[in-house]
Amino acid sequence: MGKGGSSTNVNLRGGGSFHTLRRILAFTLVELLVVIAIIGVLIALLLPAVQAAREAARRMQCTNNLKQLGIAVHNYHDSYNAFPASSIYCAKPLPVDEATEYMAFGWNWRVTLLPFMEQGPLYESLSFDGTEPFAAFEYGSPDTLNFANYPHNKVLSNLVIPAYKCPSMSGDVCRNMSAEFPDPDVSHRNDGMSMIVCYAAIAGAYDHPDRTTKRIDAPDDGNTGNLYQVNAKIGYWSDRGMFANINLKRIGGSWRTFASATDGTSNTMIIAEQSGRINHVNHGRILVNANYMGAWPGGDPRNPVASTTIRHTINYMGVLDASVTNANGASYFVGGNTILNSEHSGGINALLGDGSVRFLGDTTKMSILQKLACRDDGLTIDL
Repeated sequence: MGKGGSSTNVNLRGGGSFHTLRRILAFTLVELLVVIAIIGVLIALLLPAVQAAREAARRMQCTNNLKQLGIAVHNYHDSYNAFPASSIYCAKPLPVDEATEYMAFGWNWRVTLLPFMEQGPLYESLSFDGTEPFAAFEYGSPDTLNFANYPHNKVLSNLVIPAYKCPSMSGDVCRNMSAEFPDPDVSHRNDGMSMIVCYAAIAGAYDHPDRTTKRIDAPDDGNTGNLYQVNAKIGYWSDRGMFANINLKRIGGSWRTFASATDGTSNTMIIAEQSGRINHVNHGRILVNANYMGAWPGGDPRNPVASTTIRHTINYMGVLDASVTNANGASYFVGGNTILNSEHSGGINALLGDGSVRFLGDTTKMSILQKLACRDDGLTIDL
């Protein structure tokens, strides 16, 4: 019998014989289709497992990013005996009513931590004297707010700090937001192509869980310890987090230390994830997080734009728009209540004051988020 087939001897009367034609062994069409179907079923079973493994790796990298931020925050405290400021409003030599101007020329905690994220030379190359902005927003003619037009701070254009990005976030990390969020009255474009940072400082909560602080309009000094409202669209800001808002124009705000967390650093959330998308009535699923005019500028005394005050549950999916009734501080990059969200399955990563990272699920109660967001409410937390 030959390889790949078979033959048969047929005996004839009289003692003779002859060979029949060789029968070739091969798959039939039905057999081939069955094999293909089995392979398809195996791929269908394996693909979700592969995707889940990849997402688990991305979530672990996100956790490591926050741990790096925690180490940087602690090293900063060791060096300066204080936590970094959420926003610093620079004393740029401009009229005090030019709110947009000095907002753009201040910087936030992401800049402050650069030397502690192995970015010392980059930090030393930046200008902090109020002559160059940290914003990436084209404004006026000639433009005065886009760092890409200045000799020192233009290094921030298209700059990517890997630890500042959640690997699960979709889309380019440096992109102009005008096409994604084209409302003409919203000035959170990213003309200078600033990196979109996926992590926001936690300013406090709305309402305060201890219910002891009055809501008031925000004066220029930041009203340390109070919850205040800019307007109904932008929402509420708190000053009960671990990162203070420092106004170099009027010496407002007070630096926070470990002693400021009277609830305990293990019960105080200081940085959390904002790498997911919200539902906008006009624009569908869009990215809106604490990256007003890019990731690096500070804010003004009423808008510490690199932080958020907890007002919504994790991965809140209610429909938001630019109206007073539905904005709820979450429809604008400058909003006080941008949502904690991610593209991880089931929740977000959050950094606590002791440097630990916890995964907070979508079902985490609002009351728990409020307690975690405030450093000194005196209330117990059952995680």
